[in-house]
Amino acid sequence: MKLDNETISFLTFFERLTHARIKDCFFEKERLVFVVELGEMSKAIGKQGSNVKRMELMSKKKIKIVEFNPEVKNFIRNYLMPLQTQEITEKDNIIFIKMNGMREKGLLIGRDKANIEHLKEIVKKYFVVEDIKVM
Repeated sequence: MKLDNETISFLTFFERLTHARIKDCFFEKERLVFVVELGEMSKAIGKQGSNVKRMELMSKKKIKIVEFNPEVKNFIRNYLMPLQTQEITEKDNIIFIKMNGMREKGLLIGRDKANIEHLKEIVKKYFVVEDIKVM
């Protein structure tokens, strides 16, 4: 995992602000994504989202907080929030995601498969996964 100076400064500021243990921080398009340790989500968000709002004001970027989970299916479910998945299964290091509707499926895949490719990169950072397929 490589972090540049800007990302490190956001990470340390967010950690000081929330007192939550941060596992990772990276940019995803125009927003800043923080992956927090298991059980640290409520600390990271703050009362009524106060920490997120404050961080968005300070950084002038949208913020997404994802709770890490050592089980790949739960991590993907957390990462995809607020999209609702119907089922996530794993077979031979290939993840199959079944979505509730065509709209959600389209949002997950994205234009030119950009969203699903980005999800693959992120999941491969933490888990041994060959591919992710949407059904």
